[in-house]
Amino acid sequence: MENIPKISLVGAGRFGSFFGEELSRFFEVIYYDKKKQDCHTKIYKDLDECLNRELIFLAIPISEIENFLIENGKKIPSSSVLIDLSSVKLKPEECCIKYLPSGNQYYLTHPLFGPDSAKFSIEGQKIVTAGGRINGESKAFIDKVFTDKLKLSILELSPDVHDRLMAYNLSLMHHLGRAFNEMGILDLELKMRSLSDISRITQFVMNDSEQLFRDFYKYNPYSNQIRLEFEKSFSKISGIL
Repeated sequence: MENIPKISLVGAGRFGSFFGEELSRFFEVIYYDKKKQDCHTKIYKDLDECLNRELIFLAIPISEIENFLIENGKKIPSSSVLIDLSSVKLKPEECCIKYLPSGNQYYLTHPLFGPDSAKFSIEGQKIVTAGGRINGESKAFIDKVFTDKLKLSILELSPDVHDRLMAYNLSLMHHLGRAFNEMGILDLELKMRSLSDISRITQFVMNDSEQLFRDFYKYNPYSNQIRLEFEKSFSKISGIL
């Protein structure tokens, strides 16, 4: 792989745009997004051109990954690496195995930060890598982009362990944050520090789309289980009163 890879970002939503801007500090990045066609700060190209880049970062909604690969998986050349950025890993792995040609490489990753949590800098933030079908040279190169260029810390997990842990970190936190928002926590005139901390979580959660919240629950097999455990624990604690 060349020292200066040709990179594309498929999906220029809130996170895709944010991550693409970080990559563009070091590389030329072209974008494809079916909803965006013109922008002064991004180079938009058609999908075929983006799929012919050496590194293709996929930042589309979880619910769209399967159809995207059904329609486009065979268009991706064997010399490219598809890098999934979604917040679940078992479902993208299933889709990549099923719809990408057997000779194609894919790499499962999940940046554990976003436009809110890394508002001032991504340096020192964490990114999960969860394997995939990728040779040692390509993996080492991409990992160096993460660590040497973006200054991220890599946490290696299996797709199953990742999804189980994210059921607590994302699904449950989004569920609670949206519940607190429904209660009007953000509008209270008096908030002690602990409630202020919860308010900040709620603000972060509400910046993400409802589609993302729904996708967590639909495509992470542990999300509903963790929700039920929480409801059981909540009922147990309420029973003390």
